Amino acid sequence: MISRPDVLNGILRLFPTSNYLEVGVNRGETFLQVKATRKVAVDPKFLFSIQEASAVHSESHFHEMTSDEYFSDIVASSDKFQLIYLDGLHTFEQTLRDFVNATHCLASDGVIVIDDVIPSSYQAALPEQADAFKVKAFTGDPDNSWMGDTYKLVFFINSFFTNYNLRTVSDNHGQSVVWRRPRAAKKFRAYRMDEIVRLEFLDVIKQPEIFNKMEFDSIYQELISEREFGGTSFSEGRPS
Repeated sequence: MISRPDVLNGILRLFPTSNYLEVGVNRGETFLQVKATRKVAVDPKFLFSIQEASAVHSESHFHEMTSDEYFSDIVASSDKFQLIYLDGLHTFEQTLRDFVNATHCLASDGVIVIDDVIPSSYQAALPEQADAFKVKAFTGDPDNSWMGDTYKLVFFINSFFTNYNLRTVSDNHGQSVVWRRPRAAKKFRAYRMDEIVRLEFLDVIKQPEIFNKMEFDSIYQELISEREFGGTSFSEGRPS
């Protein structure tokens, strides 16, 4: 199993210098392990000492606010990120807003990673976290993970963002790696928005091909093989 920081650091090695944005930092387990030239953290409530983290990570900037507030009031039009990691509230509605906002501040050669797109169970896929844990308690499910209905965003990207490519890491809990690359032909049928909203956990099981699952090393090699993103070339790094 490849960890969240390993996926992110692997992608960041593609860039000689890098701006990194993480939405949904929580306790900072991932953010504090990411290595980038400049790092930006956004969360309504950091569950760690910002002062201590800033002393160790001088290249980091911390914004204790909602992602909607950050994208609306803080990020500059000239601020572009090579890697944006979306791990905020695990609902389709919020993650969709974060994704659309992220595309506006993504560098031309940038990559977006969306966390928790493959729910581990029916209850983990419920859009309300409280409901998910009620079902888990009733059934005796010891798994405390909650992915919500973030998986719907994969269907949305495939249907409405055909100028973006999407791959999902198969050798971890399920992270989608998204970057700009027009798709020559529709590989999957386009869903209407009302259809996407009504999707359920069973659709994840029935249509695994829409996630484009592959091991991270293969995704990395695909990124490397596409030497030019918007006229900018990746460096020759490799994940370690």
